[in-house]
Amino acid sequence: MPIQTFFRSIGRFNRPAQHRRLGVMFVGLFAIAIAGSLPAQPVTVRLGPGSSEEALPTICRQHAGQIVAASVDSSVYGAPVPVSVYLPPCYDPTGPKLPVIYLLHGGSADETQWPDLAVQSNADDLIAQGQRPFIVVMPGGSYNVGLDYDTFIVSDLLPGIERQFRVKDTGAGRAIGGLSLGGYWALKIALSRPDLFAAVGGHSPVVDYGQPDDPLALARSAYGLDQLRITLDVGADDSLRQGTASLAQVLQDRGLSILFAVYPGGHARPYWRAHSGEYLQFYLQALAPQPVSHLCRASAKP
Repeated sequence: MPIQTFFRSIGRFNRPAQHRRLGVMFVGLFAIAIAGSLPAQPVTVRLGPGSSEEALPTICRQHAGQIVAASVDSSVYGAPVPVSVYLPPCYDPTGPKLPVIYLLHGGSADETQWPDLAVQSNADDLIAQGQRPFIVVMPGGSYNVGLDYDTFIVSDLLPGIERQFRVKDTGAGRAIGGLSLGGYWALKIALSRPDLFAAVGGHSPVVDYGQPDDPLALARSAYGLDQLRITLDVGADDSLRQGTASLAQVLQDRGLSILFAVYPGGHARPYWRAHSGEYLQFYLQALAPQPVSHLCRASAKP
C-alpha cells in the first residue's frame, strides 16, 4: 500500500476512542519488535499520562533463572554466612516483591546442597508452566551444638535477604522447609513463629531430641497453627520414618492442615532430588494458590 493511502486510511478514524485503540495497537507492535531484537531482556511499555488504557505488561524472553552466591551478616555466627539464591527469569531488582521459599540444608552440608537437588531446573519448569515468579533462598551455616540457629534465621537471614532482594516480607509471602536436620530447624522455627510463614515442610526431618521446643513437643502445645500449611515426607527405608509419622499423627489429631507422604527410598540425596519439584509446588500453592498465565511467564525452552 502506498504511504499516502495508508495515512488516508488512518484519517477515517476520527473519533477519540478509535484513535486511542489504534495508538495502543501501534505501541503493542512496537513492544513486540523491541522484544524480538533483545531476547534476553524484559521490556515494559507504558502509555502516556492521562490515558484510559492500562500499561502493557512486561514481556520476558528468558527461559531460565539463575542461582547466585550471596551472603548475610550474622550476629549469631559473628561472620557473614554464605547463601545460594535462586532468581527467576527476568528478575527485576526494582520490580514487585516476589514470594520467597527458604530451604535449610541437612547436617554436614551447606548452601550448595539444595542447588544440587535440582532446585533451579524445577523452579524454571514451574514458572514456564505458568506459576508466578518466585525466589528460593538456601542458606549455609553449620548446626553447631549450642548455636542459636533459629535466631540466625529470624534476626539475621530474613532481614538480610529482604535488604538485598525483592522478596516479600510478610508471613503470607514466605515459606520455609528443610531436609534432615534442616527439617528439624524449619519445623521448630515455623511452629514457634507461625506468624512468619504461610507454610513449612519437613523432608526426612529430625523431630525429637527430647527437648521442650522440639518439633514433636511444639506440635502438641503450640498455638496459632490453624493457618500454617504443613507438609512432611520420608523414605520408606529411612530410620526417621517412625518419628516423622508420629509428628504427622499429632498434627492430624489436632485437626491441622497436614500433608504426609512416605515414598520409596532412604535418607540420601537421590531421594530428595526426586521430590524437590513436589516440595516447591506445595510451598507455592500456599503462597500463590492460583497459578497465572501472563506475558511475563518464562518462554518455553527451545
